[in-house]
Amino acid sequence: MFIMGIDMQISSASAYAGASALQSKQGVGGANAAAFLAETQRADGDPIAGVMKNYDLRNITPEQIDQLFDELVAAGHPVDNNLLMLSTRGAEFNSHIAKELGVAPEPNRPMNLVTSTEYQIRMARSFGDSTETSENFLDFLKSHDKGGSVNTGASQRGLVYESLMQHALTMGETGSS
Repeated sequence: MFIMGIDMQISSASAYAGASALQSKQGVGGANAAAFLAETQRADGDPIAGVMKNYDLRNITPEQIDQLFDELVAAGHPVDNNLLMLSTRGAEFNSHIAKELGVAPEPNRPMNLVTSTEYQIRMARSFGDSTETSENFLDFLKSHDKGGSVNTGASQRGLVYESLMQHALTMGETGSS
């Protein structure tokens, strides 16, 4: 019983912290932040589904991914591997990688997040790298995918670019070349 109470308190604190972060980042007033959380709660009683229903994962920009991340945290989603993977696709994270690689970031360029993750898994397998985290992320994406329109603007070049940036990041973390 006591542990359940702690979990509920942590959940509430996480939702409040997320709403506060969202409020400060987007300049939302307290009443609007509360309305946002109330609106997300209405989607089948699942605040995460309430947030995810507003996004087309097959046609999403890095800036929208940053916004999605913030809204998921505000709705009480724990910052787990899936959210960390999501954040690596956002504009803020990719601007740092682009700077390191000497390329221009494209925060408003739509991408197909599902297809690019599938491509990343195939590429990782071809290098003999572990794919467990990416596969779990893909399952997370597919569980919330509206089955929306395929993003025809996401060219193969864009998928290769994104995959190379992700691989460069991984290589930098492990010290490999």
